[in-house]
Amino acid sequence: MISLLLFSCLLVATLMGCSKTAGLESAKLPVAIASTSSTETASKAPKQSQQELYQDVFVTLLDPYIQKELDDYYGRLLSISPMYSPEYVEILNVERPMGYRSFSFIIKLQVEPYVGPHESIGIDRLTIRVGSGEGEVKVEKHEHIKSYEKNRNFSYDDELTFYKNDEKISKNPTAISVVTKYLEATI
Repeated sequence: MISLLLFSCLLVATLMGCSKTAGLESAKLPVAIASTSSTETASKAPKQSQQELYQDVFVTLLDPYIQKELDDYYGRLLSISPMYSPEYVEILNVERPMGYRSFSFIIKLQVEPYVGPHESIGIDRLTIRVGSGEGEVKVEKHEHIKSYEKNRNFSYDDELTFYKNDEKISKNPTAISVVTKYLEATI
């Protein structure tokens, strides 16, 4: 409950531009304020800025929900749990669906999970609703945007499982060709 309160306060401070240089940094704000456009673009917060600090707090507080969603999705594809680096999570958009000064938020972010020694396995977009009152946080939408091909440091069983399942779930047209090439190279 305390973490949700802290999260809400920091989110409000970020959205309201509460920093000594708010006027100068507002153009670089890493989240869009109440955007209704369908295009989502993220900008990087300046290093060591208040915006970067707030973004890091947001991602830290949302970590259990992000990790569970990645585990649930990639658990169908891999025999190991994927990881992600919080500093590379991009906050694409933050909205107040109930209007000004309401404390319900919809946060859209992009994550690039990896396995092993930071071998990226894809790009995913999550839409997370943070509600006021009882501290509810819910992942409303998970969009798997892209799958990456693996290099050979990935174990054979994990790679084969990943590509077979990825072909079934996301209809990734490169999955079968990658597995076929891998099998031909190992025979």
